[in-house]
Amino acid sequence: MDIGYSYLESFSSLEKVINDLEDALKLTHYLKVKKLNLYESSWDQLSKILPSLKPGYLTTIEMYSTNPNVDSMKKVFEMGQWKQAKYFFMAGDEFIWPLQYLY
Repeated sequence: MDIGYSYLESFSSLEKVINDLEDALKLTHYLKVKKLNLYESSWDQLSKILPSLKPGYLTTIEMYSTNPNVDSMKKVFEMGQWKQAKYFFMAGDEFIWPLQYLY
């Protein structure tokens, strides 16, 4: 196997990976994830992943967003996983929402 090979290269797009992951995460149990890092992602992808993570257990959300989406951002801000995380980092597009969502 080539050392530079990425598992993600076997998928046609990152969106397909997220959709496949979303299907796999439709479980009756939450996943215990402390830190979530999303690279080259969108708020839509974040809104699909967060519901499968245990609220209060997730402490850190880091994302490198290139696609802000108003509807997806609103969904994320209402989730317990977002509200209970203690650290948020976003690189890429500007955070254009009221600061109350970062309290």
